[in-house]
Amino acid sequence: ELWTWTKLCSCVGGLFFVISDAIIGLHMFYSPIPYGQVLIMTTYYAAQLGIALSVVDSKASYIREEEESRKRQLLLDESEQEQGSIIGEGIDLRQRRLGTFGR
Repeated sequence: ELWTWTKLCSCVGGLFFVISDAIIGLHMFYSPIPYGQVLIMTTYYAAQLGIALSVVDSKASYIREEEESRKRQLLLDESEQEQGSIIGEGIDLRQRRLGTFGR
């Protein structure tokens, strides 16, 4: 998943911060902008909303990552058990060949 809606929200929030700061700069140092305070606060709160929404899905993705981690661990455990049984069978065969089985 290259783009999720949470990543999109964080990008949009960052862009709104840039726009808000640009309006502040223009309003303070270039020339007063009509309704400048309204524009500044609107873009600022939109930026805050975008950043806040970017973390909403973090718990769901955390749970999904935990499930994937458990599945990988189960696969590794099964693989190790198979290898262990193959090694155990090899030891058992050597013991039978040497006649030391059951001692």
